[in-house]
Amino acid sequence: MRHGTPRHSSIELQLVLRSLIVALIWTACWVWPCDDSVNVGALDDEALPMDADDPLTQIQSRIDSNEFDEAVDLAEELIQRIENEKSQYDLDLVQPLVLLGEGSRKNKDYVGALNAFDRARQVSRLANGLHSLEQVDIVYREADTYYELGQVSRANDRQEYAFSIYARSYESESVDLLPGLFSLADWYVEMRNIFAARGLYYAAMKISESNLEQTDPRNIRALKGLASTYRLERWSPPGGENATRNTVTVSSYPEDYELIYKAVVNDFAPGEEALKDLVKIEMEREGSTQESIANAKLELADWFLLFYKFNQAEVVYKNIWEMFENDSNSEYLSKEFSEPVPLFYPLARSPGAQPAEALSTPIEGILELSFSVSEEGDVEDIEVLSVEPNDKFLDDFVDSMELARYRPAMIDGVAERREGVIFTHSYIYFPNVDADE
Repeated sequence: MRHGTPRHSSIELQLVLRSLIVALIWTACWVWPCDDSVNVGALDDEALPMDADDPLTQIQSRIDSNEFDEAVDLAEELIQRIENEKSQYDLDLVQPLVLLGEGSRKNKDYVGALNAFDRARQVSRLANGLHSLEQVDIVYREADTYYELGQVSRANDRQEYAFSIYARSYESESVDLLPGLFSLADWYVEMRNIFAARGLYYAAMKISESNLEQTDPRNIRALKGLASTYRLERWSPPGGENATRNTVTVSSYPEDYELIYKAVVNDFAPGEEALKDLVKIEMEREGSTQESIANAKLELADWFLLFYKFNQAEVVYKNIWEMFENDSNSEYLSKEFSEPVPLFYPLARSPGAQPAEALSTPIEGILELSFSVSEEGDVEDIEVLSVEPNDKFLDDFVDSMELARYRPAMIDGVAERREGVIFTHSYIYFPNVDADE
């Protein structure tokens, strides 16, 4: 059966029905005992077989080619064949179900996607255990689906549940915990829950200090993440939770995992120090390149610009320019300085929350603006070129864009004003289901 356009008004009912299906699966496990020795392994796309004749590869190929209906049909046929030849709870169903979910999600059949992911997760749990790491990839896919549907709270629950699996599986000081810490911290950054993210990055830094070299990529990632939270504390676009509580705890952490972080609001010095440390590490790191060193310096220079430390920014930008000005084969200067580079966009991905009383399909809007960028990175002289499908949020977007910040274009390391900069912003919003929109 092909999944067509989803009926979003029935999402809540179908999600309730899923819990009943889960209960039936758990009951069935008593009849068909699960083989605990089987390990489903990683479920990322790169782990799928590469044999062109393999059904999983064929399904993935359809998804990559945007042939979502065909991918869904092939996945359903494969699932039916496995059920007929083996059982409804066989571990071979996991990957076809994941691909069915991916095809359905990209076809905007969010209910079908959630049903497929939920079943894949339950089959994996029956074989590998209730809190097994094998299900984590599926949980992240569920989170992505909820996020695309506009169900941010449910997406957040799935992200936190995924981390709780990591926390149950590893000791609090284990380097194996780092992927879970980084994933949840990155999610919190996306949601502008910056103090919770900062606490997780600090936890990652402690693990790195105890177990890793300073130049280890995981330590570098922790420092970069930490700096990003300080930058976002000052320059945070709308659309997230903007948490401001002083003590960070997350309710879905396991009871034996504690994360207590005391946040100090409007103290940005640690973020700047983290970026300076990254420059030092990159200059000392074995295997670093001229470009990787320049990238570290560029992040520090951009920080100075955002925090109105124009003299320091100018010094670092000039230093980066001098690193490449005699290198005729390098495209670095052209890539980073020939045009203004956005450093801060205050425009929301979704200017309006999804109605709580009735779920609806999100509508995509596109806004195109033209403006000037000054020598100090300010946006000026904004003109509206086009807006679709209507101008419902236009005034709010234009007002917000006046707060945007850019790295200005530069010639010989000196900033110059640039006019006629084009900016296109895609966003989603949720129409009132009772209105004629």
